Amino acid sequence: MYFSLAPAVLLGLFSSGQSLASSPIQVSSAVTEQNRFWDEVLANCPGCWSGAIVHTAFEDSKSPAFLRPTTDKLNFRLKVDIQDDDRDHGTWTVNNVEEIGDERVIPLARHPTITPPTHKIAFDGVTLRTSRSGNLGIDIGFWHREGDTFGMRRSVVVTYNENDAQDEQSQKLDEIVYLQQKLVPSDGFVGNTVVPSDKDVMLDEVGDLITSESGFEMKSAESLKREPLERGLSRAKDEHTCSRLLNSIMEDHTCRFRMILPNRIAISLPLRIVAGETNSCLFAHERTDGSIQIVEIDFEGEQTAGATMFLLDQL
Repeated sequence: MYFSLAPAVLLGLFSSGQSLASSPIQVSSAVTEQNRFWDEVLANCPGCWSGAIVHTAFEDSKSPAFLRPTTDKLNFRLKVDIQDDDRDHGTWTVNNVEEIGDERVIPLARHPTITPPTHKIAFDGVTLRTSRSGNLGIDIGFWHREGDTFGMRRSVVVTYNENDAQDEQSQKLDEIVYLQQKLVPSDGFVGNTVVPSDKDVMLDEVGDLITSESGFEMKSAESLKREPLERGLSRAKDEHTCSRLLNSIMEDHTCRFRMILPNRIAISLPLRIVAGETNSCLFAHERTDGSIQIVEIDFEGEQTAGATMFLLDQL
């Protein structure tokens, strides 16, 4: 399953809520944002990873809507190689993405020589790509890295399809791929193999997203707008926005699909993306310190308008 910006989507990272009072916004060039994205990759991705991946199709012919698996739970394996003597280039090698035994090698570069098919946005511990044209696609990854001793990656890929929509002016939620991988030792790592026990890093049953019984408050909100390209940071304790975000990911809403995936990422997605209308997609994850990391992506039709990463702390 790949949308129009594929085959890079699962393979590599390259080839309208209330506004918050922000500190002065500094205009960022496209090169600056590309560097931010690459620096996030350098901080989190290098090494060998192994875990599980599941491809699903969105089904809403019955109520409630659900995700129908279209593949078995596969042992998805990844090696990200960036050499010490060239920190601006590397390779992203994946195995067992769609079926056991498949392998693809994707070249990586800080500054691609051609215009990439995706917008790339980075926040602390988050890599995000959205399609530039055609069917809407989102590829988001939450990374937690502690040197070479511990690493955890949780990612979701979402695609919309205009062919299944009710009219030519909209796109319908189509497919969702979710995965979770842990950092594994590089010594003796073989990509083209299967380690069944590594799939256990991702649970089959899903619990609650929020394990804390205390409330939450807004700690910070970092936003990126695309036109014009601006980045801003707010540390306002906005109770309204905090409540809105938690409600969006924890409560059911008409015309949206909400679910906590087995990799413990909560999603809240519009069932349809309509041309000329403002839409938003939300992804949330509870970090190891109990705080909640929420990324809200804003769209004007199928075009990416911007994204904001909210950090909610326990009271």
